[in-house]
Amino acid sequence: MAFWSLLTAACGLAQRYWQLLLLRIGVGIGEASLSPAAYSLIMDYFPPGRRSLAISVYSMSIYLGAGLALLLGGVVIQVTSLAPTISVPLLGAIRGWQAVMLAVGLPGVFAALLLLTVREPPRGGIAGRAGAPPVRVVTAYLRANVRTFTAHNLGFALLSLAGYGASAWVPTLYIRRFGWTAAEAGIRYGLLVTLCGTLGTLVGGWLADRWRRRGLVDANLRVGIVAALGMVPLGLAYTLSSRVWLSFGFLAGAQFLAGMPWGVAAAAIQEAVPASMRGQASALYLFVINLIGLGIGPTAVALATDQLFRNEQLVHYSLALVTVTAQVGALILLGLGLGPFRHTMARIQATASAPATG
Repeated sequence: MAFWSLLTAACGLAQRYWQLLLLRIGVGIGEASLSPAAYSLIMDYFPPGRRSLAISVYSMSIYLGAGLALLLGGVVIQVTSLAPTISVPLLGAIRGWQAVMLAVGLPGVFAALLLLTVREPPRGGIAGRAGAPPVRVVTAYLRANVRTFTAHNLGFALLSLAGYGASAWVPTLYIRRFGWTAAEAGIRYGLLVTLCGTLGTLVGGWLADRWRRRGLVDANLRVGIVAALGMVPLGLAYTLSSRVWLSFGFLAGAQFLAGMPWGVAAAAIQEAVPASMRGQASALYLFVINLIGLGIGPTAVALATDQLFRNEQLVHYSLALVTVTAQVGALILLGLGLGPFRHTMARIQATASAPATG
């Protein structure tokens, strides 16, 4: 955490494009190591009926961080609009975008010290101090449950595509269509993401745990389906509404629903694999959703605007097309995955309850 926070701050000191590129790659490498370890820890800290909410509390940091970054970025843009450069001790004069990088990166270095207070929990389901199984064993398990993991990973990846596409272009929508300034869009959207996204993540985890305690072993996937069902009409409503505050109200609802899947998606993966495979399965899941979501989502909206509609003022049509199409695809995949997921969970539970031999 300290590593990628330092690199984020260092982005504000980059003088060349290649320097910024290498630093951002370093940030990605550092961030990639956190969630698989965090998911595995949480699964051993909490019993099955509380894990979805626990992982959702961890996952809400996505929206807290993104929202606060937008808020802080909007404030910095507002401040730097009055003066093109800011004087910083030891660094001299820096531009607004550099100040944003420094402001969001440096606090993470100090926050990383809190990880030193985290105790290692007893590792459930892993005998002794056995390490992670060989890749061939993990691959064989994934192949045996290919329908489960294909539906899960691709279904939630499409929701990720819609989410990243929206977060990249929603501020631009309000700037181009309704005349907001960049500072106004950043501050308002940042507040909305922080409040609605965080609340949605918590409610999604709470709902999944509630359903799980009632015997629905596929509760985590069901939450994803509920979220996708609601996001389709709200996604159309906020992108196509011609009244700014009505649109923003629909966006608040869409953002709440967009937050619901992220704790439960990770919890579902943790439940569907043996304890020794959790880290590797999580890494694969994160790779897929980031490759598709972050890699395709923002670019797909830009391509639709430039190549299909050929008018930058029609970015709201591009957002509607890309996000709603992805959400419908996610709805279909997650629905198809319910049966295979239940089958996988039945085998996991049968293995866990089988008497030890030897």
